[in-house]
Order: sequence, then structure tokens, then C-alpha cells
Amino acid sequence: TASYTIDIQEKAFNMILKEEYEQLKELLKIEKNKILTGQYKKELMFPAKYREIETKPSHFRAAIKAKELGYLINEEDSYLWCYIIKDENIDSDVMAVPLDEDLPSNITIDYERMCDRVLIKPLEPVLESINMSWEIIFPAPIPKDRQSKLFEEW
Repeated sequence: TASYTIDIQEKAFNMILKEEYEQLKELLKIEKNKILTGQYKKELMFPAKYREIETKPSHFRAAIKAKELGYLINEEDSYLWCYIIKDENIDSDVMAVPLDEDLPSNITIDYERMCDRVLIKPLEPVLESINMSWEIIFPAPIPKDRQSKLFEEW
């Protein structure tokens, strides 16, 4: 679990216990915006430990990509990994770095995907428990063609 997820869940639980639902909605709006605008980096990354395995889950592929790019990640080493945006230089959707290093500047975190993994999905059951949802916090705008029909029906 990313350190960000642990922190935001703790804040959400405390607000729920205090029945601060409107403040919770505002916090989640602010936090989603911060993630999507790149204000967090390492906090969003997932911890993992390198072990050779037959299947190729995301964290393992991230470590392999890091090793290809010259990072030293050996058997049993801990590291951080995240989803990245593929481009002409990077043929992977994941990347890892040792705990004490940062992502290279030429690598772009996929903030949409990370937001889904560290904020949206982990908090869905929490929100459901208080009859709230992401759709309530972020209602979808009414499409232009539907707006005129709504007015006519009214």
C-alpha cells in the first residue's frame, strides 16, 4: 500500500467518526486535484520487494525495467514502483526505483492511473459505508444535448 493511501484513509476515517461529511468531500476533491496535477510523487508509489517469480505482475515488471535502465535492484531489495506513461523512449507502463532514489526526470507518472489505485479504489468501500460515492463527490456534467431535453420536460 502506498504511504499516501494510508494517510488519506486515516484522515477519511477520522472525518467519518466526527461526521464531518462535507469536509470529507472537500478534502477528497482537493486531494484528487493534487494527485492529478503532480503535486505528489514518491508518496504515491507502491513499496515492493524484489523476488524472481514466474508470473510477471506489475511490481516485478517495474523492477525489471529499472534494472534495464541501470538501477541496482537485487534479490530481496525493497523498492518503490508506479505506473508511468509510455512514450517513444520508454516501452513500459511501470517503473521502479530503489527506496533512496527518485524517478528519472524523463519519466512521467501516469497520475490518472495512480489516482485510481491510491485514492479512488481504496476509498470506495469507505464512502459506500456512509452512503456516499465518488459520483456524489464528482457528479458528471449533463451533456449539452440532454440539457435542452431536461428543460423541455420541465
